[in-house]
Amino acid sequence: AEGCAGTDADAEGRLLRLAAAVEKNSEHPLAQAIVIKARDNGITIPEATSFEALPGYGVAAVVEGQTLLIGNTRLMESKGIA
Repeated sequence: AEGCAGTDADAEGRLLRLAAAVEKNSEHPLAQAIVIKARDNGITIPEATSFEALPGYGVAAVVEGQTLLIGNTRLMESKGIA
C-alpha cells in the first residue's frame, strides 16, 4: 500500500487507521496490504462491526459509529456517492 495523494501525514494516518479497521476482516490481497501498512506504521487498528463483503464492489463496515465503504466506482455509484 502506497501513500495517499493530496493528504498530509496526519490525515493519511487517520485514513489508514479506518481503512485497516474495515479491511482486516477481508481476505482480499489489497486489504491485507492495507492492514500490514497500518501495523508497520504502529497504528492501533480499531474494531469494525457489521462487516460486509460486497463481491465485485468492495466492503462495508461500521467503525467507531461510522459506516465506511471501501471499493470501486460501481460501489460508490450504487450508494449515490460518485
